Amino acid sequence: DAPPTHPVQFDRLGRTLVNGRPFFPLGMYWSVSKPYHKFRLPPIDASNIVEYADSPFNCTMPYQSPTRAQMDVCQANGIKVIYALTCDFDGNDWDPSGGDPSRSHAPKAVRHIAEFKDHPALLAWYLNDERDIRELENLAGRYRTVKALDPDHPAWIALYQYDQIREYMATFDAFGTDPYPISGSPIGQAYQWASVGHAGAFGMRPMWQVPQAMDWSICRNDRPGDRMPTREEID
Repeated sequence: DAPPTHPVQFDRLGRTLVNGRPFFPLGMYWSVSKPYHKFRLPPIDASNIVEYADSPFNCTMPYQSPTRAQMDVCQANGIKVIYALTCDFDGNDWDPSGGDPSRSHAPKAVRHIAEFKDHPALLAWYLNDERDIRELENLAGRYRTVKALDPDHPAWIALYQYDQIREYMATFDAFGTDPYPISGSPIGQAYQWASVGHAGAFGMRPMWQVPQAMDWSICRNDRPGDRMPTREEID
């Protein structure tokens, strides 16, 4: 018999395959309701997604938890979703439980996985937004839980801890680092974080990097030189 296939998997070079076809994830962070977070992320709605889909973008990573209607809108417009579970577990900065184990949100994660693991818009689960290395045991538990419930979709994490990727290996299938150098650091930081992270994972794990496409001055006013990256810098 032919080996089982998964809707989302990686080839031997770490390239993403969706239903057996090459897929290069290119997307942006979003919200699920009103403009959210210090970067004023746009909410997922039909008009926004239709406009977004008329571009090279093919996926989105909304913070919070998209509804089925929002997942359906993405699917109808050919947009894949990296579904954030980061606020569904205890011990997250944005988790209203404040990390109190007695108010753990793990049941919410289980519910969301069960509801959306078969949704055709689902690309991956987002499990870790820059969590500290001291939380490795908790993060590894998240990963094992998610993979037991849904072996068909990868678990992705994003870290600024680009030189500690090896220590996080038990917590993800794919990873990215998120340097945002413009305008406080040399633009070469983007290459440095990617190359060091890739080597830290022995070159064996797929990388979905997080390039900068935002202006730091939107959320802070303590550095007067902050600006939007130029088109050439983004490219």
